[in-house]
Amino acid sequence: MSKSLRFGKSDWLESEFSNIAFRQKRKAFPSQLDPATPCIELDNIESNTGRLVSVTDIASQKSTKGVFKKGDVLYSKLRPYLRKYVRPSFSGVSSSEVWILSSGVVSGEFLFQLIQTEKFNRAANVSSGSKMPRADWEYVSSVIFSYPECHEEQQKIADFLTSVDTRIQQLKQKQSLLQQYKKGLMQQLFSQTLRFKDDNGNTFPDWDHVKLGKAVEVNPRTSSLPEEFLYIDLESVKGGRLGDPKLVQKADAPSRAQRGLKKSDILFQTVRPYQKNNFFFSREGSYVASTGYAQLRTTRNSPQFIYQYLHLDSFVSLVLNRCTGTSYPAINSSDLADVKIKLPCVEEQTKIANALAAMDKKIDLVAQQIEHTQTFKKGLLQQMFV
Repeated sequence: MSKSLRFGKSDWLESEFSNIAFRQKRKAFPSQLDPATPCIELDNIESNTGRLVSVTDIASQKSTKGVFKKGDVLYSKLRPYLRKYVRPSFSGVSSSEVWILSSGVVSGEFLFQLIQTEKFNRAANVSSGSKMPRADWEYVSSVIFSYPECHEEQQKIADFLTSVDTRIQQLKQKQSLLQQYKKGLMQQLFSQTLRFKDDNGNTFPDWDHVKLGKAVEVNPRTSSLPEEFLYIDLESVKGGRLGDPKLVQKADAPSRAQRGLKKSDILFQTVRPYQKNNFFFSREGSYVASTGYAQLRTTRNSPQFIYQYLHLDSFVSLVLNRCTGTSYPAINSSDLADVKIKLPCVEEQTKIANALAAMDKKIDLVAQQIEHTQTFKKGLLQQMFV
């Protein structure tokens, strides 16, 4: 089989997945196991990364578990669209919702990369069930996959892709450290433990304690919507970054499309505000946001300062105290406007906002590097396995 990217000259063979990998059926009850036996549940596996974030205490488990060995490949058959997979560096037991895979044909490292391909993902998502979809082993095991006959080429491919995975994890660790540093900096700045001075070296005035509605205009009126605009709903923003908003016509716009945006407006997520999935709008053009957001606009205060303040744990805690609902806690705009904030003078606001915005740029740069590296790996998988 011809490949656009090769690590050797051996032939590539084609076979059903059941001939490449087999599913282990070893089972054990927790009562039969040493209490120190590590247990991997679905919540322990990070989606789409192959990373194990924690291990569960076997003593708290009561159901039958699958027994895996060091080097086996684990793949979650439950909700396969979450793409949860891992190759543990130890032996233990796993959730019954996990396939335990091994192979006598390809290396464990190669198998681990194969299950990350789009072809395997598509096969796993041909599932049974709707509310709790599960991958169908009978179907997946019949899908044809290709692999190099030479074990040396298998290993070279796996080693190269593993090095890309390592780079992604290094970048994520760097991102996490920057986020932790920023969080600590915010705590110091907003608690006034760390203070800026004015350009003459003098201390700024004391901070005022005001309602948010006095610092910003909440939901300024939109006189009319443009005939065509980009629509920002609650699914458009992830981690403070805008994805691909939908281009809609006014006549076809959803009823929640009501908040016409101006540059420097702030969108505050009023449903499940603990997610802190807010957005600072700094774009040109016609954009309209959903009423799932509270729209905040200010001309007297620094909009960047207000935006950063909205992400304080202390502020979110005050908001949650005013929320209604349990599964989907939400706050209405008038209650949001009544939440009190601590407000320094505009000059100090600007210095604080600039310092935190500089941190955001560093974090965003690393996020872009992660995205580019993940896209690079996806391309490699496409070239090597398709």
